[in-house]
Amino acid sequence: MMTSKNILLVGPAGCGKTYIARKMAKDYHMLFIHMNENVTYENLVEGIQIETELNSAQYIQKPQVLLSFIEKIEEDKDYCVILDDINRVDLSSVLGELFFAFQNKNTEITLKSGRRIIVPNNVSLIATMCTSDMHSVNNNIEGLFDEIRHIDNDSNRYVLVLRDLKDEYNCTLSSLEFGDLVEQLRREYERYKNEFCVFTKEYAKDRRDFEIGYGYFLPSNHVPVVFWGDCIQNKIRHQVRPLLEQYAADGVIKKEYIPDEEINDTKFVINHIKEENIQIDKVPYYAKQEEDTFVNGLPLPYGVERKGGLQANPRYVTISFLVQEMIAHSLINQMDLFDMFISDEQILTFRNDIAAPNGRLGGRLFVKEDERSLFPVKDKVNATLSPYSDTFHLFKYKGERYRMFSKYASNDSCPYKLSSCIETGTGSQNRNLFKTVKMLVYKYLKKYKSNLENYLLNDENPVIRSKLVQVTEDIEFVSQITTEKKYSAEPYYISANDVQDCIKLVGLIRSLPTWQMMLNEEGVYRKMSTDYMHIMNATDVRQMILQGPPGTSKTYGAKKFLAKEASIEGDAWEDKLKEYQLKTSIANEDEYDVPQDDEKVYWDIVQFHPSYTYEDFVRGITVYTKENNEIKGTVDGKEITLVEKDSIGYKSVNKAIGKMAKLANAYYQKAVENGDIDGCPKFFLVIDEINRANLATVFGELIFALEYRDKEINTPYKVDGNSELIIPRNMFIIGTMNTADKSIGTIDYAIRRRFLFFKLLPDINVVIDSIKKIDSDVDPLECDEVVLFYMIKTLFDECLNEVDYDMDDVQLGHTYFLRHKTSIPAEDQMKYRFIYQVLPILYEYKKDGILDFDRINTVEDPSLKDALEEVRDLVLSKDDDRDANYNELLEMIKTSPTIKTGIQQFIGLDEKEDGIDE
Repeated sequence: MMTSKNILLVGPAGCGKTYIARKMAKDYHMLFIHMNENVTYENLVEGIQIETELNSAQYIQKPQVLLSFIEKIEEDKDYCVILDDINRVDLSSVLGELFFAFQNKNTEITLKSGRRIIVPNNVSLIATMCTSDMHSVNNNIEGLFDEIRHIDNDSNRYVLVLRDLKDEYNCTLSSLEFGDLVEQLRREYERYKNEFCVFTKEYAKDRRDFEIGYGYFLPSNHVPVVFWGDCIQNKIRHQVRPLLEQYAADGVIKKEYIPDEEINDTKFVINHIKEENIQIDKVPYYAKQEEDTFVNGLPLPYGVERKGGLQANPRYVTISFLVQEMIAHSLINQMDLFDMFISDEQILTFRNDIAAPNGRLGGRLFVKEDERSLFPVKDKVNATLSPYSDTFHLFKYKGERYRMFSKYASNDSCPYKLSSCIETGTGSQNRNLFKTVKMLVYKYLKKYKSNLENYLLNDENPVIRSKLVQVTEDIEFVSQITTEKKYSAEPYYISANDVQDCIKLVGLIRSLPTWQMMLNEEGVYRKMSTDYMHIMNATDVRQMILQGPPGTSKTYGAKKFLAKEASIEGDAWEDKLKEYQLKTSIANEDEYDVPQDDEKVYWDIVQFHPSYTYEDFVRGITVYTKENNEIKGTVDGKEITLVEKDSIGYKSVNKAIGKMAKLANAYYQKAVENGDIDGCPKFFLVIDEINRANLATVFGELIFALEYRDKEINTPYKVDGNSELIIPRNMFIIGTMNTADKSIGTIDYAIRRRFLFFKLLPDINVVIDSIKKIDSDVDPLECDEVVLFYMIKTLFDECLNEVDYDMDDVQLGHTYFLRHKTSIPAEDQMKYRFIYQVLPILYEYKKDGILDFDRINTVEDPSLKDALEEVRDLVLSKDDDRDANYNELLEMIKTSPTIKTGIQQFIGLDEKEDGIDE
């Protein structure tokens, strides 16, 4: 390293400055100090410190952490002081006289308190400074450092760090496999650094100061080498992309070069990824029937074998055989495949108006085994039967058990028109097998086609191109499969007169070239998860921010995530979740009560605001009234007692994050002692409106603690005689952030690297689901909530000032358009929300320049233009006129064929002769 040197490491966020500094000092006695806006000369070097022992405030002049470290230096050892992120402070003011002492080592100086001190030659100073932090303090550091090193973001350094990290882990990959992994990660880093981060003219000369640091592409601590790829891909989606978007918003890079989220946030690979596979516990009876029929060519034994009440079910084995081939030779991720089985309502929806614990009305092709009793068939003959019987195969995925739909109708006619094959109202034993197979295979091949297309966007591969051409033809073929006799001359026609036609249906599907290729080759897969906890575990980043425009369920989403972690389901999940919220102790309001129940999840919530401080969030001094406090002592050998009435007491206490960290750490240390870390409870602190406060000031030195969990961090306050605080690994932070509020501070680049960012965007499906939950038979096209949501989206499409604002940041969210189950009619609910919530926000958007109503004049379609003008007039109208104008707007947009067609396309209800536009 160095001998008695002062070195400054300079570079953008994520370029490894802190990593390099700590590595340089690893053989030294080290003092690490994370600089932040709370650091002053008085709490770093020397000053008057408030101590609150014995319930009283004492002001003591004493050496602080840096001075204490220097005073204990021994001659025969080497020492190093690391000052991290000095750009956050005025270093000369914070160091005071020690600034000169570090410049002139072995020279005795006098501090302003009169204390004399020497910084000896055997202590080195390493400082880091982030060049991409636009909120940096102007530092006067001239003459302090012997050497200034600019940490460049080059691929060679990145590869070297990856190889160094490998040595710290028990790598199970061979040298060849590890080399391939490193090369894959290097290429990914190069793409984002060079192709997607294109600097504007104003910042081109400062490229070195803003380049994406390779630290964003490094695997986090505790992530095994085999999962590095998954870790980096999730970091790209939830850290790198948000960084690029912030760079673009700040005018640093060109927005048009940032890749589309759906294309570039997920890595598409040909080789099958390592993931948890769907497991099948087969019933031998049906497994034999599937093999005899579809492998050995025997006829289906329909109505022949009936043993012990278990009858042959040719329709079940028909679809289960195809499902098993999809699972065994899947062209797409098992995760995506299973999501299709359990979620896609266009494949199969078994609706009986009974709500499952997850709140969904109706089942899909698969349901959880413990929920199957919720879905009995409706017809009188079979009312006691479940269409998800436990007499059939059991499917297991990610620790859950599932059953597949097994009851089908005897009438197996299948329309030519794909959209006519979608059945959503099935409640009795009449689901059409041929329609289900057609929709299942169609959706499966469509997902595969999408993966192929995304792969080709990044790598023009002729083999993949030919597969895309073939699967496109096969999708067209499947979309036309029919039993209608007028198409009997066509190759996609199949009879449904006899149960043996099920064999012909399977044969038709298996004859597809893509299906034959599937049985012998691998597909194209994506490496991605939308599960917050999975991503936090995959990246080992245990703090995240849900960000989005107003009305996108950010706080609701945070609570819903907590409910999922606590395995809380059902409509009353919010009430149940409150039982897991930590309670402040009655005896000591500055601590939490130790939970009496042995739960796996505990949580609390705070809200940031501009006046929120470190003392509100981490630690501070509280003042309280002492009642009848007795003071005992001895005077002239006699014991006396004085009673101090209603006096003021002082004590240092933990605040929101401090008291949760203390409780969480107690559980974590106990789990470590018992060797049961996996069983340790998780603690979640929800921070609502996290960007309304200055995070660097509010978190202080804990910004460093977020990245380096389980390490003791020194704080300015002693609680119970201890100034150190630990953020344990079982504690998580969930922030929410309103992206439309530009009047509040943004999160700077250095802090961003400590968080994962998840977008929550306006979603029409949430609106439709809220309506269907109350009235399952309603037509979405006739609902005020749906047409108004579409109209407001169109207003943003046409009138947004896209030069200064991004649609994802400002478009009004779905919560303004949800239908609630109340005594107030749905039409009135929507009217009041629209007039008293939506219109005022749109008016503010117009004033702030987010919406430019003059752009309506450029709309070509007359009816759409008229409707947008009506919205504009409603926004600008007086309160007294809005009621009548609102009704006129609804009438106009509901009678417009153009708008109706637009809504149909928007929510995926438009029909085509040859398929579904998705």
